[in-house]
Order: sequence, then structure tokens, then C-alpha cells
Amino acid sequence: LLSFVDTHSDEINNPFLSLKYCDFTQDTPVEILHTILLGVVKYAWHWTHTGWKEPQRSRYSTRLQATDTKGMSIPAIRAAYITQFANSLIGRQLKILVQTNAFHVHDLVGAEQYQFIKATGVLAALLWVPEIFDMEEYVADLTTCIANVLDSAAALDPSKIIAKIKYHLLTHIPQDVRRFGPIIGVATESYESFNIIFRHCSILSNHQAPSRDIAHQLARQETFRHLVSGGWWEEASQNGGASWRQSGVALRKYVDGNAFLERIFNLENISSRKRRSTVLEAIPVNSVTSKPEPRKTYRFADTEAATAVVDDRLTITGHPPTSLWYKCKSIVASSGDECRIGNWVFARGFSRSSGPNTATIITGRITEILRLVDGNTSLAVVERFEIAGSLHERFDMPVLFRPFDEISKVAVSAEHILFNYNAQHDCYTAGCTDGGEKIVREERKDSGKTQKVIEHSKPNRYVLNTHAFHNAHHLRTIPVLKELIKPRLLYTDR
Repeated sequence: LLSFVDTHSDEINNPFLSLKYCDFTQDTPVEILHTILLGVVKYAWHWTHTGWKEPQRSRYSTRLQATDTKGMSIPAIRAAYITQFANSLIGRQLKILVQTNAFHVHDLVGAEQYQFIKATGVLAALLWVPEIFDMEEYVADLTTCIANVLDSAAALDPSKIIAKIKYHLLTHIPQDVRRFGPIIGVATESYESFNIIFRHCSILSNHQAPSRDIAHQLARQETFRHLVSGGWWEEASQNGGASWRQSGVALRKYVDGNAFLERIFNLENISSRKRRSTVLEAIPVNSVTSKPEPRKTYRFADTEAATAVVDDRLTITGHPPTSLWYKCKSIVASSGDECRIGNWVFARGFSRSSGPNTATIITGRITEILRLVDGNTSLAVVERFEIAGSLHERFDMPVLFRPFDEISKVAVSAEHILFNYNAQHDCYTAGCTDGGEKIVREERKDSGKTQKVIEHSKPNRYVLNTHAFHNAHHLRTIPVLKELIKPRLLYTDR
């Protein structure tokens, strides 16, 4: 057989190439796990840490562990593990690094390396969007980001551009996006844990033709998922033409509310959370009897909302200072995000300076969440921040600062909270150091060990993390940010 193959190599064709309705040059989109995370991001991480000595590793580990993860969809950061096994990281750890490294390595790498890290972070955030609002604008921004990554990589090591195929694959992503939509929609990362599904398809077959039965079963599963998720297919018409069709509304809604089907077909959506809903603080427990005590209530006059600026559109304006409220630990925004105290959010506010109750978009950090005891009224108190007119001089990200360097708070109705996002303290400008220490707790007890922590200094400036994946597409809908964070070519003469 091998001899026949050697002598007839020009006559042997892959049967997949003869499949109807399948053009492999267009129907095989770029896979972001291996091309981006295990490709470009891994290259950036390798160039970052390989030249470090122990002092640099220790400083980086402390900074990484101090990352504020509120508003980010990442697992808990294990900085010691990441630095110890820096050459053996997997996708989920590289996903952490691409969203945070720009804040931690600015003085640990050279200028060209740092530019490559920033370019990679901007591109990754743009790729991990679940929804595209304007295809032409998105593709243009994506093309710019890819050009910046390639130019930054070429400045570091030009030979890698022609030696690494994953760099070339980046240029095909805009075409794939036009054909398939958001590139994370065709990510195959989840299939790396698909063995259990494959095994069950084999067990539940009649074992007469296992390979065929498995292929048919998987095809039926994917077809059903495509139909119920609103996918389209081409169907020949009677006049000889063809038209694109979609399943009916009833079928598309069949999965809604069916937790089992949503889970197995990965169709769960955080937007299904009830808007404006809140989660109350935990009921206190008596330390002596171990029995729950009555939930504590607060007079409106004793809350932060009493001293905050209140929008006239809020229903709380009709409640007296003696009205009773519960304190909550989270509230659901319009986007479906669960916003907790300390989260950074955008909300619909108002501006008296522009006229009576002129609507505007405000941003800030939630300091208190309240719900009326006798009613459904909920609100959040937001410490207001302004967005600077220019990007940060080092991070190339928007800067958040207190107006007039004063603390001002606004009471925002639950339905006016848009979404949350991630921001980091501007340690670069403030000169924060890792001189602090804290005791490490293990099994809820002090272990006697200590670890270094970052001691934040003034000024109280923060940097809006545009490398974070969570709500990156929503950030680009905020008017004040739209032009500010729009990607621009690093080299115009490319």
C-alpha cells in the first residue's frame, strides 16, 4: 500500500475536498485558541519573561497578584504558579496575561517588547467580542489592530514573520469575520474536552459501524444546535434559484427557559438574568445561638444615597428620609452583568449644567446598593469619575479621575445602569511600590507566611482597561470613548 501511494501520489486526493457546499479556503475560519492565545500571546509572553532574573520575576508576581479583577471574566489569578511554570502555560492563563500584562511589565521589558504587548492586548480584546454592531467599522478596526501586531512583531524579530505561520493567519481574520461573524462563535476550544461526548456516541450506537454512527450523531447534534440558535441555511427554490432560510420563532424559543438544553448546547446567556434584580446582603447570624437574626434595615437618611446627587427621574424622590431600605451586595445591569459594590460601571445619568435634567452617560464606582423594604425600587450609589480627553501616556488607555479632585456621588436607578467594566489603579503615575506585606491565609486560618502586596499611593487616578475582554464591545458604544479608543496605525508608511 505504501509503495502504491509513493508511486501514485499525484492521483490520491483527500475525499473531504469533494464535499458539496464546502470550500475549505473559506469555510475553515482561524481558530483563536491556537492562533491567538497559543500563538501571538504566547510569543509575547516568551519575549517578556525569558530575560528576567529573580528580582524581576518577584516584582512581576506581586503586581500580577494585585490585579483588580472586578469587571473581568477570568478565574482567580495564581501569580506564583504562572511565574513558576512560565513556559508551560495553557490557554486560560494566557488569557489572563493578555488582559493584564500591560499594567505590570511597563518597566520590565524594552520599548519594542512593550509595544508588542500593548498591540496584542488591543487585538485580543477586539477578537473576543460576542456581538458586532457595525461590521464595516469593526473590520476596519480589526485590520488596523492586526497591522499593528505584525509591525510590532517585525520590529522585534523580522525573521519570525516569515517563519511563523500564525502571524500570516492573522491577515485572514477580517475575511472570516465577514463570513462567520464574531470569531469566538466558531472557537473550537471547548471541543478539547469532547472525549466524553465522543465516547457516549460510541456506546449508544449499535456497534455495527461505530465511526459512521458517531459522525451521524455529532452531525445531528450540531444541526439541532444550529437551528435552535437562529442559524441560517441555503435551500434550493422551485424556480432553480436558492434562498437562505431560518427556523421559526417557536423553535428558536424552544430552548429558552430549558436549563438542560441551554447548558449542553452552550446557549446560556447572562442577559437572561432579570434586569434591576438585586441580591440582598447575607442575613446575620447570632454568634452565641448560631440562629439567624432579623435582616437589618436602614433609614434613607442614614445611607450614602442621602448625601448623593439624586436624579429627579428617580422614584426615591418621593420617599421621606425615614423610609426603610435594605442594603444589597449586587444588582443586575441592563446588559445582564451582576454588578457588585466596588465595580466600575457606565450608567445613564443627568447633567444640570447642560439644561434641566439633560440625559448623559456617567461612569464611576459603585459604593452602595439599596432596595426599598416596601416596594421594588432599587438604586446604586456611584462615586463619579470623569474620563480624560487624552490617553494615558504609557498604557495608551483612557484615564479616570475625580472631577475637581473631589469625591462626588450620584444615586442611579437600577434600570439606568448599563454595564460594568474593569479599571486598574494608575500605579505608574502614582509610583506605587511592593513594600507592603500581608499574612497568607490557608484553610481560613493564618498560615504564618507572608507575601508582598502593592501599596497604592495618590493620586487617585485609574486606568480604564481596554485590553479586558468583558464588555469590550459595549465600551465602543460610549460616545466619549468611541474616538478615544479607536485603533490607529503605528506606522502609516507600511
